[in-house]
Amino acid sequence: AKYDSAFHRAGNLCYDNGRYIEAFEYYTYDLDLAQRTGNKFNYYSSMANIGLVYDVFREYNRAMYYYQLAYPHIHENGWTDLEAAVLDMMFSTSCNAGHTKQAEGYLHQRRVIKTSKPDFDHYTILKNYGQLAAAKGQYPTAIDYYKQTQQIIEGSKLPKWYDIAIFLQI
Repeated sequence: AKYDSAFHRAGNLCYDNGRYIEAFEYYTYDLDLAQRTGNKFNYYSSMANIGLVYDVFREYNRAMYYYQLAYPHIHENGWTDLEAAVLDMMFSTSCNAGHTKQAEGYLHQRRVIKTSKPDFDHYTILKNYGQLAAAKGQYPTAIDYYKQTQQIIEGSKLPKWYDIAIFLQI
């Protein structure tokens, strides 16, 4: 079953509010609960989220370790939305670590995945291209991509706060 546990939701709330240590603890609790109950979706989702926390602390190798443990199982099970999210995580961590060639590979994989949210897919791909350009020091190109993401936000039902995330990356 693909249901978020209270631990998962609490972890996301903590993560979104910059309380990363608490998020890590909740994701770890969720990982344990999912393992004990046999909930594979939550297990691999939590594993990826633990990777996100490591990314925040610039422990890129450890973040990639968790993503790469989870990804094959997510792909095998056909959890498309989660697969796209984990590819985005691997892409971003690769950029943050300065591994732009590796990031390009993840971006290529991500481009072919169609999730249940086409506007979000379009936004995310352009945002990722912007992040990749910035990681390569191509700032005018990055800004052009980020401007395109703003147009998608304005023309869709995506949350308006997404544009704040873009400005934080510039």
